[in-house]
Parts: sequence; C-alpha cells; structure tokens
Amino acid sequence: MKSINKRLVQIAKRALKIVQKLDKVSAGVATFLHLVQDAKQEYQEQQLDLYRARETGFLPKNDQIGRGKEKEFVMKWLRKTSNQYGEENSHATCL
Repeated sequence: MKSINKRLVQIAKRALKIVQKLDKVSAGVATFLHLVQDAKQEYQEQQLDLYRARETGFLPKNDQIGRGKEKEFVMKWLRKTSNQYGEENSHATCL
C-alpha cells in the first residue's frame, strides 16, 4: 500500500510540473497571438489605404512623371490654353 501511495505522490508531482510548464507556454502563446493580431491589423490598414489610393486615382507618392524632357513636354501640353483646332484645352481639367 505504501508503494502505491508513494507512486501516486510521484505522479501528482510530475503532473503539477507539467501543468506549470503548460501555464508558461500558454502565456507565451498569448503574447505571440497578440503580436500576430497586431501585425494582421496593420496589414489590413495598409491594404485599405492602398485600396483607397487606387479608388481615388492617385498615383503613389512619386512626383517624377518621366525623364526631364518628357516631363517638360507633358507639363507644357497640359498648360497650353488652346489646341490646333482652336478649341479650349481641357487637358488640365480632365486630370
């Protein structure tokens, strides 16, 4: 009988150690899950910002249109007040 009680005490001690280790692991997992949720939320916000930027038709924050010569040609073309047919140019208002 004493050997059975001694064995039960050993099993109970091992079970207690296992439960304590599982508590530590679960605390670490909770922290990890919190980090994953934050990263997921940040990613969703970035995707929403990108969607809104596409929806409004804005290009990414790059002011460079092309090479210098091409850029100047486009800027002059947009600023021109009339075209070859004598009509008012509405290029700048179409953008």
